[in-house]
Amino acid sequence: MRLRTSPYIEEALDFVIWEHTTTEAVMFDFEERQVWPTWRPAFEDPRLTQPIEFFDNQRVGELIEEVSPEINKWYNSPIGRRPPTRASARASHRRSRT
Repeated sequence: MRLRTSPYIEEALDFVIWEHTTTEAVMFDFEERQVWPTWRPAFEDPRLTQPIEFFDNQRVGELIEEVSPEINKWYNSPIGRRPPTRASARASHRRSRT
């Protein structure tokens, strides 16, 4: 939720875009909470193919890599049925302010 009267709307938007569209941010989340990244450029990170203690030290990343092409695409976005980009997030934000 954002307040239209917030003095830091642009900064908040920059943060949200950064936290979902940089390998650095999504891998930090993976390391801290084992939230699997959906940002495709992060898939190349070798940490995703290491054994994970929670899964009895299995290499879950290898399984996810193997089956992921079969998973249906899902877009949970007000932008539409296409992957969001930084530009489309900004455009959506501008439309919501009018």
